[in-house]
Amino acid sequence: MRLFLFALFISSLVLGCTNPADPSANKESSNTPVVTESPKVIDLDDNETLKTILSKATDLDSLRTFSASGRLFYFSPNEEKSNTGILYSGWGKETYANGKVCRLGQFIDGKKEGIWAEWYYDGQQEMQSIIKEGKKNGLHTTWFENGQKRLEANYKAGKKDGLSTEWYENARKKSEDRFTMDKLVSSVVWKPNGEKCPVTKVESGNGVRVDAYYEDGTEVIRSRYKDGERVNE
Repeated sequence: MRLFLFALFISSLVLGCTNPADPSANKESSNTPVVTESPKVIDLDDNETLKTILSKATDLDSLRTFSASGRLFYFSPNEEKSNTGILYSGWGKETYANGKVCRLGQFIDGKKEGIWAEWYYDGQQEMQSIIKEGKKNGLHTTWFENGQKRLEANYKAGKKDGLSTEWYENARKKSEDRFTMDKLVSSVVWKPNGEKCPVTKVESGNGVRVDAYYEDGTEVIRSRYKDGERVNE
């Protein structure tokens, strides 16, 4: 397999789990099989599945990067010439000092593509997204450190599209928003005690939304929307 010179583009990969990130590039890949599983059928909550993936994943700090056409590419460096290498395909991982996984994701032809997930230091999952063409595409979910779901949002080509739901750490629902390509269409908000916000009213992209409450139910900040976009007053 041919090797490609990336000397003009290389930057070292620096990822920090100790402190809890369509170009016309060549399509060569490593000997690692190209990811073919659908992100929807890979269950990272299943310990055996996760264990198997981690055993085959490449350490992210062993890869190098370069930028082209606004995209970041990852490659496996040549042992003799570190500024040459092969675009990476497969799973990449990063772990904490305690050995637990910090970050795990899929690559195809040097690009992030597929499932990407992160975990807290204690092993509780923090985030999971589906990446397509370098952008969120599909369901994006985050969790609090206690395991309670924090956010569940739908994306299309990197923009919120569809239902986006947030929860408080006490498991009560915080908000339900509907978006069309990053533009807010409608919104319902609740206070930390479960009481529905009497102020928030956004319909057809127009209205007022309370963005946050203090624990005692006092309003922190509100925003006004016009045609789906926040406006300054």
